[in-house]
Amino acid sequence: SDDLEDVFKIGMKVAIPFQISCGHCHYCKTERSKSCSSVPHASAYGMGKSGKDFGGALTDAVLVPYAKEMLVPVKDTTDLVSIASISDNLVEAWKLAGIFLSANKNQSVLILGGAAASISLYTASLAKFMGAPEIL
Repeated sequence: SDDLEDVFKIGMKVAIPFQISCGHCHYCKTERSKSCSSVPHASAYGMGKSGKDFGGALTDAVLVPYAKEMLVPVKDTTDLVSIASISDNLVEAWKLAGIFLSANKNQSVLILGGAAASISLYTASLAKFMGAPEIL
C-alpha cells in the first residue's frame, strides 16, 4: 500500500520478529504479541504448521502479513551479523526482562534455564546492559 511505501523503501534493511503479530489486537496492544489473536495460534516463520504458510529463513520469500507493524528498520551502517539474533532471541529477552526493566530499572532479575539456553544468555546480557542491580 502507499502508506507502507511511505515508511519502507525497496532495498531498505529491516529485521522481522519471528512471531507473526498484527499489532492491533488486545494481546498485541498489551505486549503479548506471541499470543496475537489475528493469526493462527503460534504463527511464526519457519516453525510448526504455520511456518509453511508464511515461509522462513531458508525460503526464497516470506509473507509479512502486517508489514507496517512487524518490520523494524535497521540503519544502513549496522553490521547485520551483530543483529543476527534480533528477530528471535533478543526479542524473547526483551519480553522476559527488558519490558519490566524499562518500567523499573531497580528490579532484580531471576533467570531459569529452559529448552532454548541461548535465550537465557541473551536475557542475562540484556539485563546487565539495562543496569539490573542483581542478576541470578
